[in-house]
Amino acid sequence: MISTWRILGLLEDSPDSLAIPSDKASPKMHKNRALIASGASLAALLSAAPLAFADSGQLPEGCTQKESTVECTYEFTGDQQVFHVPDGVQKIQVKAIGASGGGYHHGQGAEVSDTLTVESGKPLYVIVGGKPSNDSLDSKGGFNGGGNAQGWGGAGGGATDVRTVALGEVGTLDSRMIIAGGGGGAGVGYPGCDARGGDAGSDGSASCRGDAGGKAGTQSEGGKGGNAGVGRPGEDGTKGSGGNATQGNDAGAGGGGYYGGGSGEDRELSGGAGGGGSSYTINNASPRITDESASVTISYPI
Repeated sequence: MISTWRILGLLEDSPDSLAIPSDKASPKMHKNRALIASGASLAALLSAAPLAFADSGQLPEGCTQKESTVECTYEFTGDQQVFHVPDGVQKIQVKAIGASGGGYHHGQGAEVSDTLTVESGKPLYVIVGGKPSNDSLDSKGGFNGGGNAQGWGGAGGGATDVRTVALGEVGTLDSRMIIAGGGGGAGVGYPGCDARGGDAGSDGSASCRGDAGGKAGTQSEGGKGGNAGVGRPGEDGTKGSGGNATQGNDAGAGGGGYYGGGSGEDRELSGGAGGGGSSYTINNASPRITDESASVTISYPI
């Protein structure tokens, strides 16, 4: 069999000559031994280099590796974030958590997990929903579909999703692969008359005066605005967005989602709460309600 060292051009004599004692070796044999020592050091460096590159050069930005799993976590930023699917990766595990609604008695967001089939080398757009602050009158809805509120009512929480088409582009809503609905905003009234916002996928509560809460978004349409005939009817939710509570007083707005929840019925000194937005996964995984902050976690094996 041909010697590896001879193939590399490092030996001028047979490897058997290396067994000759040093004091009897010819100058050519000493040269061979020196070449082998240098070649061994070079080979060690070359074999180590690819391992260092694989550990540090192939992970997407913001991701970490633990043993044989890569995990990427995205929190709220108020804008879309991008996950570039690495070469060779065809399936990812995604956990998405929607934002809660605004107001003291707000509804909670949903948590959904699913395994998604993806295309190597393509970008995915991660949208983490925002929670309204409700520190003042006329609160803006949470980022990604939360309904706006006017007066003291709570605004709707934003949905969290992963999609294949960027925000602002044609078809972006229809490209969502997994969606965690946001919670509905609280209805506010005189002491003891507040209405609790609907959790993601649940209706908002009525006030103690009978102002109807908004309905939850479903898998086919937005939730209906509250309407019991005692005040100004709430606004219906739409695909992606909760209904706005802009009637002028204290109703809660709907949460964002696959379809958004409706806002509550409204009148002076009281208002119904907003309904929660619906959730969605390609494989019909069941959501659960959580009080955790909105986020997305993507993981895949390597």
